[in-house]
Amino acid sequence: MSSKPNNDPDNDQANKKLEQIEQIVNLPAKYKKYNKDLLTKFFHLWKISSQAKQKGIDPSMIPESQITIDLADRAEYWALDLPIAERLRELLSKHKQDLAAFKIAEEIALGKFGFMEPEQ
Repeated sequence: MSSKPNNDPDNDQANKKLEQIEQIVNLPAKYKKYNKDLLTKFFHLWKISSQAKQKGIDPSMIPESQITIDLADRAEYWALDLPIAERLRELLSKHKQDLAAFKIAEEIALGKFGFMEPEQ
C-alpha cells in the first residue's frame, strides 16, 4: 500500500489516535512512524469496510469492532460515551483494576459525568 498524502482523512484519524496513544505511553521516536503507518492503513481498511457495509448486504451498517487504545477507552465506549476515559486512567494509575471499576461506577451513579436516560 502506498503512503498517503498529509491531507488524507485516514492520515488525520491516524494522527489523532497516535496523539492519544502518546498521552498514555511514552512512545519512542523509532516506533512513531511505524505506529502511524499501521494506524493509517487500519483507518483506510476501516473506510473500505464501512463502504462495503453501506451496500446493505450485511445486517450491520458499520464495522462491529470499535477502535480503542486502552481499557479506559473501551470502558468509555461501553458506558454509552459518557466521558469517563480520562478519569478512569487516573483511577487505574492509583488503584487496582477492580477498585478503579467500583470507584468509576460510583461516580457514574452519582452523576459526575452527566445523567443517563432511565432506559440506559
